[in-house]
Amino acid sequence: MTIRWKLNTAFIALVLVFLVAAGITIHAVRLTAEQTRSHVRTRELAQYAANIRTLVFAQVAAAADPRRLPPETAEADWAATALDDIDVNIRLAEGERERRQWTGVRAGIVALAAALDADRPAAETAPIVRTIEQRLRDLHQLYEISQYDAAVAIARSSFHAQVAIGVAAALTVLLLLVYLSMIRRWLIRPVDVLRASVETIGHGDLAHRVPLAGRDELAVLARGIDGMAAGLAAHQAELVRAREFSAIGEMCANIAHGLRNPLAAIRSGAQLAARRANGSATVRESFDDLAAQADVMDQRISRLFLFSRPLELRATSVSFVDLAASAHAQARNVLTTRDVRLTIDDATNGRGWCIDAERVAEAVAELIMNAAHHSPPQSEVRVHGAADIDGAVSSAPDTSCPEPGGPGTLRIEVIDRGAGMSPATCAKAFDTFFTTRPGGTGMGLALVRKLAKKHGGTVSIESQPNAGTTITLTLRELPQIKAGHATA
Repeated sequence: MTIRWKLNTAFIALVLVFLVAAGITIHAVRLTAEQTRSHVRTRELAQYAANIRTLVFAQVAAAADPRRLPPETAEADWAATALDDIDVNIRLAEGERERRQWTGVRAGIVALAAALDADRPAAETAPIVRTIEQRLRDLHQLYEISQYDAAVAIARSSFHAQVAIGVAAALTVLLLLVYLSMIRRWLIRPVDVLRASVETIGHGDLAHRVPLAGRDELAVLARGIDGMAAGLAAHQAELVRAREFSAIGEMCANIAHGLRNPLAAIRSGAQLAARRANGSATVRESFDDLAAQADVMDQRISRLFLFSRPLELRATSVSFVDLAASAHAQARNVLTTRDVRLTIDDATNGRGWCIDAERVAEAVAELIMNAAHHSPPQSEVRVHGAADIDGAVSSAPDTSCPEPGGPGTLRIEVIDRGAGMSPATCAKAFDTFFTTRPGGTGMGLALVRKLAKKHGGTVSIESQPNAGTTITLTLRELPQIKAGHATA
């Protein structure tokens, strides 16, 4: 859930509270207005019923004693005026009871007016007057009850409006507090954590990780910062390693330069002494062994020179079979000494590969010799080549390298069934000067990794104790450069 979604949800909840409170208040105000209108109407009708009652008694009194008739009621059309108003009340009556009572009052007034016009005695008009009076009292009582109900409804609506406004105010304050708390929890606090973590990482602690979890924007940003810190740590380690390699390379170059000339003199002297050892096979064998050891030392010095110098690649086209044959020739002495046979498995369909064939052959030979040293006698080391092609596959080696844009990847696997390696050994196998073999220099696999990187590839190890080892070398083809040379 993103922070924007959370804040929008809280804001929508706040708006909904306002809308609900506004709706309840508007409804209460509308009910209050309706009940107020009903209250005013019933009050006016109650007063009108009282006026009709007064008018009826005035007409009866006037009929009995014309001298007591008030001037305003002496008109002859009093009944017609009253009947017009009563007809209006009958049409606007809100209930059957009200309509029935006003209809009865109208009939009584008509009868009373007729009796008064005929000058009937009071004994005949008295029942009509009592009937009219009773109906008017019922109407007055009905209107009083309606007024009371309207007053109660007005009070209730007002109370509901006040409660709605109070609840809305309380919920608004509560939601504002919750909203501020959410902002603090989802925004301010994570930003503080990010700021502190960035300061920590900026001070050089690249192992620090931002302690933010989740799937919101700041958590994604935290993971991005962690990735950047990890990348910086890796680059820093690479720079340190490069500085170490530079220092080691310079030292190796100085040592190699200082040892090569004395070794050449020792080898020449041993060879000369071996030729002059007349008839003494033991002495000649000793000098020959001394010359051979000088050659071994010279090879190690050559590796020191190779390790100390920048690696320059020469792009040539070669098939995997020819590459494996060259590596086999270089590793034949070790294979023969260890009584290990080599099997070459070609799955590249004879395609030509634009790589530094000489150096790759040396690297594969190094892997074969390592496998032979860790394999039991009469076992097998298998070299498997496979192709991951980005373009068309040629069925025969080419004489030229491909143009940039469509190179393939050559995958070489050197597989043995030896003692294998532990995970700790696998993790250190490519470290410079790390070796588990007596007499090893610890530079072979380091040079293989260096060559793989120069080819844009990788080298990896899969091994388990007592289950053998598989070293996989992947090489990207080199683009065609002037005069067939490429420098990394």
